[in-house]
Amino acid sequence: MGTFINNIKKFDKILILLFVAAVTIGLVFIYSATKSMNGNIKFIIVQSIGVFIGIILMYIITCIDYEDLASLWKFFTGLSLFLLFLVLIIGIGAESTGTKGWIRFGSIGIQPAEIVKICFILTLAKHLDTIKDDINYIKNIFLLLCHLAIPLALILAQPDFGSAMVFVFIFVVMVFVANIDWRYLITAGIFSAIIAIVSWFFFLESYQKQRIYALFNPESADSCKEMKIKDWDSALYEFDELSYLCWTDTPEASYVLEYNPDAIPDEEILKMAESAEVPEKQ
Repeated sequence: MGTFINNIKKFDKILILLFVAAVTIGLVFIYSATKSMNGNIKFIIVQSIGVFIGIILMYIITCIDYEDLASLWKFFTGLSLFLLFLVLIIGIGAESTGTKGWIRFGSIGIQPAEIVKICFILTLAKHLDTIKDDINYIKNIFLLLCHLAIPLALILAQPDFGSAMVFVFIFVVMVFVANIDWRYLITAGIFSAIIAIVSWFFFLESYQKQRIYALFNPESADSCKEMKIKDWDSALYEFDELSYLCWTDTPEASYVLEYNPDAIPDEEILKMAESAEVPEKQ
């Protein structure tokens, strides 16, 4: 018991306060987002259980020497690849967009990308520690990019653009802290801008563009009508000549249905959604 108390005393007090604040804000947001849903309290309970489990795991991890964790980099690499390949095979998610980012075990769902993020941080930290001051050699830059590219490609194959961008952010921050030459970062930024422009005009679907529009301008929809489809909270948006019916079945299964209202009336789309039929894009 004395060891437990001593370990608790060593915790960063400010970090603990930030953790409590983040958890509290998260619970408030979940309640606010689900208060109109039947049985919304279950989302609060599930999140609270997750926080409790996280606290236990946090304490256990703090009792393990980080160098011991780094020595298990091969295990974490194998685990990451296994989970990312597994979710491509048996994963579920938003059927209308083809995303498969969750694995269900009965009533329990996990998102492998979240576990892989932790593994990625550990393996990249080990990689950076191995090359140390030689980070700016072309060979090491190439190997670091490969370290990022493999999980990134598997995540984009789901496809999960949001999680992929988180991995890129983690990578950039870690190599920056490791004192990579700023010229590499500028070059990477230029190529990223070019890729973003090309993706916008040739690869991104309309619903993905609308998500980006909404991020910077939540009022960008020409109109928005909130409604209920069965017990699901739903919304019908109109952007230019297209309409988007959005609804959530479960926390890991959200649907965005894009259609041309001139080709299919809104009433017909709502009937399809109520019968749990998701038609192909028109």
